[in-house]
Amino acid sequence: MTITALESDGNVKIEENAAETINTRALQESLKIPRDINVSNSRTNGDSNNDRTSSISKESESYYTPFWVDSKLRFKIDQRDRPVSCRWVANRDTERRCNFEGVADTCPFTCDNFFKCVDSPLRLRFFDRKKVVNRYCTWVGEKNSQRRCNIKHIRDTCKVTCGRCSSALVKRLLEKFHVDTNGDSWKKRKNWLKTPDYCDWYGITCSGDSLAIDLDFNNLSGSIPSELGQLSHLKTLKLNRNELTGSIPSQIGNLNRMTNIKLNDNNLSGSIPSQIGLLSELTSLMIYNNNLSGNIPSEIGELNKLSWLWLRFNNLSGSIPSQIGQLSELTWLSLYNNKLSGSIPGQIGNMNKLEVLGLENNDLSGTIPGQIGNLNEITFISLHANNLSGSIPKIGQLTNLRSLDLSNNDLSGVMPTVYKLQLDMLYLNNNKLTGKAYWAVCKIPDLRLGGNKRLELCV
Repeated sequence: MTITALESDGNVKIEENAAETINTRALQESLKIPRDINVSNSRTNGDSNNDRTSSISKESESYYTPFWVDSKLRFKIDQRDRPVSCRWVANRDTERRCNFEGVADTCPFTCDNFFKCVDSPLRLRFFDRKKVVNRYCTWVGEKNSQRRCNIKHIRDTCKVTCGRCSSALVKRLLEKFHVDTNGDSWKKRKNWLKTPDYCDWYGITCSGDSLAIDLDFNNLSGSIPSELGQLSHLKTLKLNRNELTGSIPSQIGNLNRMTNIKLNDNNLSGSIPSQIGLLSELTSLMIYNNNLSGNIPSEIGELNKLSWLWLRFNNLSGSIPSQIGQLSELTWLSLYNNKLSGSIPGQIGNMNKLEVLGLENNDLSGTIPGQIGNLNEITFISLHANNLSGSIPKIGQLTNLRSLDLSNNDLSGVMPTVYKLQLDMLYLNNNKLTGKAYWAVCKIPDLRLGGNKRLELCV
């Protein structure tokens, strides 16, 4: 099979009046979805609004119907007299399509998966700077927009040369999300439910075979629908600074490509679902400033790529799970202003990349674990306003430490040796420390030592 973008007269065939349409032909070999989802197959070309309120039933269907945002570029196939579109090849039944020479490696369909144009032995032939070049479909798709769109005859195909294959299921799930979060009241909703390609909707980004949702500070209300867990290509979910209520759905654990979750500054309640520990690619989890309650699930310790964990300003209770020490990539741990109790686990000293540790304003008790002295990258430690007792462990080796706040506890023993540190802030006030604070300590710019009745200051 030979594919070119040239007709016999040497010009590229472009269908000038061809509008981008939605193909609803059911492809028997298309990708499977969970069997508890039924997707209607009734959409017609150009109709982008008829199924706004269509429901996703729990009666099973084995396959979903993709829709194809086709390009205007047409290809010459030696088995046919007239040029055909990329979609034409995609719509052939498997047996017929795979009998074409060179198509054996493209059997699911020519441009495979949701958004990704998978390469095949087929080449696109087009003019570039007065030369005829043969390139992969993905070669054009991966060029930056300016370069790609300067290539003659590809101005209408700026996203990928042979169009983009999008999922009708994803579109229906996003439509349901729009309804459940009162989309008509959003601050910004450009193109939502108005254009057939959801990649053009405000806050939706399609990149390669991944999907991102960023609707920060957009007046979303209502609850996060559990069906969001079916967006298997979702990598980023930013719904922070809205008015969302209800719980975080456990189905979020199905999003195994997820790298970034921001649900902070909402009115979410309930517990943190343990299924969140299944998100093995997650690097950032920010769900602070909500009304979350219950324990911190120990499964969080399975997130071995996690770098930022912010759970502050909630109503979380129980102890800090020891499994948190397994987060070897963690740089920022923020658990303050909760109702956490019990002791600080010694395993926290295993997080050798940790830079910020904020556990203040809880109900933690027991001693400060000596393993805290292993945190060689730490710059900020705040444990104030707890019920910690015993002596302060050796911290003189923490050469990167700049701020230390252990105030308003029940700490005793002698003043720790900190003169080797380059501290900008040291708060040890309102404890039971004894001994002497030497002049080296008293030169720290932001220093609070009051409330230690037996401590001699600035000797």
